[in-house]
Amino acid sequence: MNLDSRPRLRTRIWAFLLAFITPGLGQAFNGEYRRGIAFGVVTAVALLAINASVFAWPFWPRPVMDLLALAVVASLVLIVWAAVDGWRRARPAGVPRPGRVKRYLVYAAFILGWQAPDLLFYNAPSWKPYSVPSGSMRPTLEIGDNFFDIDGYFQRNPPQRGDIATFHLPSDPSIIFVKRIIGLPGDRIQLKHGVVYLNDEPLGQERRGDYHDAALPNGADNMYEQYDEILPNGVRHLIINDPAGDQPLDNTEVFSVPPGHYFMLGDNRDNSADSRDPQSGVGYVPEALLVGKATFVYFSTNQRHPIGTVLSWLPSIRWSRVWLSVS
Repeated sequence: MNLDSRPRLRTRIWAFLLAFITPGLGQAFNGEYRRGIAFGVVTAVALLAINASVFAWPFWPRPVMDLLALAVVASLVLIVWAAVDGWRRARPAGVPRPGRVKRYLVYAAFILGWQAPDLLFYNAPSWKPYSVPSGSMRPTLEIGDNFFDIDGYFQRNPPQRGDIATFHLPSDPSIIFVKRIIGLPGDRIQLKHGVVYLNDEPLGQERRGDYHDAALPNGADNMYEQYDEILPNGVRHLIINDPAGDQPLDNTEVFSVPPGHYFMLGDNRDNSADSRDPQSGVGYVPEALLVGKATFVYFSTNQRHPIGTVLSWLPSIRWSRVWLSVS
């Protein structure tokens, strides 16, 4: 075979990189425009499914989680497939190419087309990942959990009691906190012996056995009392309390939530810096500082093994918490 009829290594590398960055662009670089359009359209559909799934979350949480997983896997497969395809089908060195201006116009069209899903949902809510560094939301969110929230959720949906919200810390907006919304504007909140009184009525509690904290560095196993807390709108969620009796924040003054603000509590009631704690910097959280609503855990580790080789951290994965809806 004549050397000029074989693709140069540089040509293969360009086709691979362009297809990896923008599926379909590497194929266009190779002169296979129809093939490039096919890769681009299928990938754009997968990205549209990811972006659009945030709107279906309140109605079909479990199907949305499955759709999101499928769309993410499909997108990754398409990106790798497009890159390998670009490498394998690189144009031979001796094959003439269209003029430079025409080529660049085609490349620009592919890039803009592939970015269409992001442009279409530019101001819409979006999935955003966060990690949990503390135990203030146990047992709902554990240290080592990585979860998605819907950023911008509260711009289109009014906050409800029981929503788990990410928000900018009022005393330092550069810090993101995650807590549960308990009080709405105009509510009166008070804690008596660990029980939340909402507008002078105690929230219902049902005992749910014990919660064991076996993730302590020294291997100790701390035990907490676990309850279902029942909000007036019917939302039920787990909380834990120290069995040793009243703790410093188990008895508080009456908090009157101002207009446009929300009262936040952690589910780990005796180990949470939240709206009842004057030293926390949380206070009443303005609606403008709400970031998004927590939805589900996509990955979780117990952090007992350092992240290094697969064999070193694989045993630390908490498989029971992967793809776990939070509420």
